[in-house]
Amino acid sequence: MPPPKRFHTILVGVASDYSYGRGLLLGVIRYARSLGNWRLVPLPVGPAMISHIRRHRPDGILAQIGGIDTLTAIARTRIPTINLSSRTEPQPIPRMIVDPVALARMAVAHFVGRGFQHFAFAGPESHGYSRHRRDAFAAELARRGLPWIPEGPGDLWGRAGANRAARWLRKLPKPVAVLASNDDTASHIIRGGIDAGFAVPDEVAVLGVDNDEIICELSTVPISSVDVDAVRIGMEAARRLDAALRGEPVPAEPIPIEPHGVVARASTATLVFRNKLVGDAMQFLHEHEGEPVSVKEVLTHLGVSRRTLERHFQAVLGHSPRDEIEQRRLLIAERLLRETDLTAKEISRRSGFGDPRLLIHAFHRRHHRTPMQFRALFEIAPPAIHAPTLPRRPSGTPLRRSKRRAAE
Repeated sequence: MPPPKRFHTILVGVASDYSYGRGLLLGVIRYARSLGNWRLVPLPVGPAMISHIRRHRPDGILAQIGGIDTLTAIARTRIPTINLSSRTEPQPIPRMIVDPVALARMAVAHFVGRGFQHFAFAGPESHGYSRHRRDAFAAELARRGLPWIPEGPGDLWGRAGANRAARWLRKLPKPVAVLASNDDTASHIIRGGIDAGFAVPDEVAVLGVDNDEIICELSTVPISSVDVDAVRIGMEAARRLDAALRGEPVPAEPIPIEPHGVVARASTATLVFRNKLVGDAMQFLHEHEGEPVSVKEVLTHLGVSRRTLERHFQAVLGHSPRDEIEQRRLLIAERLLRETDLTAKEISRRSGFGDPRLLIHAFHRRHHRTPMQFRALFEIAPPAIHAPTLPRRPSGTPLRRSKRRAAE
């Protein structure tokens, strides 16, 4: 019979009033249940953290820790801790962050795929995570040779936020694509754009971050948003803490987690290509999303040669029509691998690859792993279940029946 598990007390402190915090908490809970020996105890977020830590004497801590004084005090306790806060400055505690480079890459690809040529960023300058996302956005645009507007709208909090957003938007060339630091900021930009008389998304397209469904769907124009996969961040943070409790080293530098992807809604549902040929091609691909469309079918629909279409795609998008079709199929396949337990054959059919071999080759080129290996990144191994060991009956010994059972 295996020895009984030693239970660990883990303090968990996240702000659960937003979907990001709830996602973190859900990820931690899922991982804890896979282990079966973690006792999760709520930890208030803020100055009261230290007194609660001293009272509970936990084995580990998973929390959004903001103030540097609190960070330093917790580090001095030497209790294994993973910080779930979005603070970006150097700190003495390992932390999980949303990968700003991957986020920027997804945002730019989303905007460019809709034909935008003017780009801006909106977010609070006082928050490190916002500055990091802004800088990554600018770097990705520069890598593609695309210009951006460095001046932001400033602080948009409060009742005057929409007015400030409207004044800022009036200065920008149109149509313009705006990446907001989060969904709250995106909602202010949309209100400001509508108040200023601009059409959203045809003149002002807005992309948020966090995919908070309540905020996104309550907006006058529902907000497209980057799903940062908070559940996975919570799971990975718990996995790192589990490793620390076993005595394994945890990297001191930030651990970036790639976002899930863009969840498209009405705030970016437009095509504004100046190049009519590319615009018509992208419209055709959009209308046949998930179907096994080939470059030849696109050429037939447009009535142009392959060389002509490839030249226009390279000039506008920086890649070929074939690459565009594969990217669209991969996005569908990645979502199905994360969210379903469908077989590779079925995913190949639904994403437009058709042949599972084409799916596998595409994943090797993009992710350097197979589709099933990609799926495994988002799964937690179920806990080992040890059945109780019963005393074995000697061979040849007849079973005894109880008197009650014999009388039935």
